[in-house]
Amino acid sequence: MGGVLCIVFGGISFSREYFFYIPRNRTLEWLPPLSRRRLYKGTGQNALIVEGKRIILVRANGKRKKVPVRRYMSRAEDWDAVVDAIKKKSAKS
Repeated sequence: MGGVLCIVFGGISFSREYFFYIPRNRTLEWLPPLSRRRLYKGTGQNALIVEGKRIILVRANGKRKKVPVRRYMSRAEDWDAVVDAIKKKSAKS
């Protein structure tokens, strides 16, 4: 019974979107399977940047935090669109 629940839960987790990027306000919203939503805002003195295959939040004080979204967990075209949007916003800032 427990194995069946794990398979069902895993299928649901991998079939839904697990993060969203809103270019207008430079916010990345992460939707983890078992906890509450988390927002990463690249506004004000904070910036979202792309390094390799990771998205990084750089805070005003220079501290860096890896955002818990990864390319392999998303559709390639969705990931590429988010990376392009972040890079365009970074270039304009």
